[in-house]
Amino acid sequence: MKRMSILLSTLMLCSLSSVWAQTTCPPPPNQVSVNVTANASLDPTTQLYTYTYTLASDPGSVQDIVSFAVAFEGSITNISDPQGWDHGLMFTGSTVRWSADVAADFPPGVQDQGQVPPSAFPVKPGSRMTGFIFASQKPPGPVKYFVHGYSPVPPQASEADAEQFSTVCGLKGSFLQRGVTGSTLGPVNFISVNISIKPPAAAPVPINPGEKGVTPVAILGSSTFDASTVGVSSLFLGPGNATVLGPGNAAVVGKAELEDVNNDGFPDLVVHFPSQQIGVQCTDTSLLLRGKTQAGTPIRGSEAIQTVNCQL
Repeated sequence: MKRMSILLSTLMLCSLSSVWAQTTCPPPPNQVSVNVTANASLDPTTQLYTYTYTLASDPGSVQDIVSFAVAFEGSITNISDPQGWDHGLMFTGSTVRWSADVAADFPPGVQDQGQVPPSAFPVKPGSRMTGFIFASQKPPGPVKYFVHGYSPVPPQASEADAEQFSTVCGLKGSFLQRGVTGSTLGPVNFISVNISIKPPAAAPVPINPGEKGVTPVAILGSSTFDASTVGVSSLFLGPGNATVLGPGNAAVVGKAELEDVNNDGFPDLVVHFPSQQIGVQCTDTSLLLRGKTQAGTPIRGSEAIQTVNCQL
C-alpha cells in the first residue's frame, strides 16, 4: 500500500511537471514604461473639478498600452474617452477603467483562435495619448493609476483547461495589480501632504526592492499643514502597508522626530519604515503614504521613485 501511494504521488508530480513544461504562458502585461500626467481644473460656476490624463509610453516599452485605470473617491461624472477607447467602472465602484476596445487585424502569421485581438488605437511605444477625462466635486490629491500592456491569453478548450492555465501561469488574483502601478492626481477625501523619501534625496528617489534596513520618510510641514498633528501610529507606506518602527527597536531611536529637512522654516515629521515591509515592486514608479491626523482626518502623500537592481 505504501509503495502504491508513493507511485501515485510520483505520477502526479510527473504529470504536473509535464503540464508546466508544455504550457507557454503569456508575458505579464507590465512590459511598458509609462509617464502619466494629470491636470485638474476647477470650474468656479459648477464647483466641479475636471481631471484630464495623458499617457506617454517610453520608446523602450515592449508592449502597446491597451488599458488605463484611475482610482477615485466620491463619485465622478462627464467621463470622456479617446478615439477607439471605451470606459467602465470596476466592480468596486471606485476605479474607472478605459480600454482600447476597437479591434485591429491580427498580424501576418498570427491565426485567429478566439484570443483577444490587438487594438486599432493603442498607445504605442514612443507615442502619447490624451483625452481620458472625468469630472468630480472632490479636490485633487494622490491616487493610484494602473496601466496594462497588450498580452493576450490564448483560448482554452474547456473551463477546466482555463482553470489549469490560470494556475500554471499565475493569472489568478487582481487584474489591476498585474500591470504597472503608480501615483497621479485624482479626486480624494483627504488632506494631500507632501512627503520626502530618504531626505534630502531628490525625486525620483532610488529604491532597491531587495533593500534591508530602514527607510526614512519626512512628512513636510507648510503654511497650511502642521506636521506635528500627524498620528504616527496611523501611517502606512507602499503596497506592503509598512508601519512605522517604534521605540525599543534597535534600528531607530524614538518613534518620530520633528526637524526641518528642506530648510523652509516649517517643522517636518520624520518617521522610519522597515524597508522589506514596504513591498516595492520593480515596476513601481511612486510610493504612496497614507494615515490620519491626531483628530482623525485622513492624509495621503506620494513621491516618485526609481527602482534599481531590478531584473525585468
